[in-house]
Amino acid sequence: MALVCAVLSLGRLEWWFEAPWIGWALAAAVILIVAAITFEHNRSNPLLNTKWLSSGSIVRLGLIMLLIRIVLAEQNTGVIGWLQYVGLQNEQMTNLAWSIFAGILCGIIASCLTLNPQKLYWPTATALALIMIASLLDSQSNALTRPEQLMFSQFLLGFGSAFFLAPAMLAGIGGVFADPRNLVSFSVLFGMSQNIGGLLGSAILGTFQTWREKFHSSQLADQITTLNPLIVERLQQYSLMYQSQIGDSTLLNVQATTLLQNAATLQANILAWNDTYLLTAAISAGTLVWVFWRLIRLRLTARIALQRATGSK
Repeated sequence: MALVCAVLSLGRLEWWFEAPWIGWALAAAVILIVAAITFEHNRSNPLLNTKWLSSGSIVRLGLIMLLIRIVLAEQNTGVIGWLQYVGLQNEQMTNLAWSIFAGILCGIIASCLTLNPQKLYWPTATALALIMIASLLDSQSNALTRPEQLMFSQFLLGFGSAFFLAPAMLAGIGGVFADPRNLVSFSVLFGMSQNIGGLLGSAILGTFQTWREKFHSSQLADQITTLNPLIVERLQQYSLMYQSQIGDSTLLNVQATTLLQNAATLQANILAWNDTYLLTAAISAGTLVWVFWRLIRLRLTARIALQRATGSK
């Protein structure tokens, strides 16, 4: 798992297909993980209950927790990364941090007040809906967006991140009560879904943002031509800004072109981050649809079983 964490942490920085060690690390990680699972499965007194972990309900629970943790990476990789890119310091994001903290606190309180062991799927669905709404709000960002405009969406993300935790833990705790030996297995499942999910989310969103930035940069570069009167007008505006400081016309044109390219790069990154927010919204929506499908299927199954038990059609 350490090799997997290293790959997920550094893969997008050194780029996935550029560093040979990434492939070797992944290959070694797969071999070691398979060997560990095989060894643990065949032990007479295993530390991890692989049969319980591979059951359908636990696999679904782990997958839901993993997907939620992936979309929650939008906070660090998306919003915080974007604000740092445009030059904001930690002191300028203090109010944003407080809004996230307030969301987490409200999520914990709401979870404690509304938690129902018989309806554990609903808090998860609510958290996913809030995360989706927050991501859609963030996808409207532009060059003038600052922490004040992001406080509400980040409050929703903080609320959702705390609101689903208790139901998720309670959903798997039934297997622990049935067999206390499953406590270690559940702890490993929960910890791995949160840690690996966070790293995987940062890797996926960061890679997607880089890819979309290259795409938008190429699209904008095709539009930067002196045949476009708007481009010529913008270059003239930049030239006027430095006309009193630069006397050489050639250097003045170079400076104006550089400023225009920087503006295009900034705009490409804005569009790329907005695409990233839309991706997290799509993942949240897909997970939400899956959760609702499971709820509907469970209700239909229970209704059919009740009809068969009572002998009615």
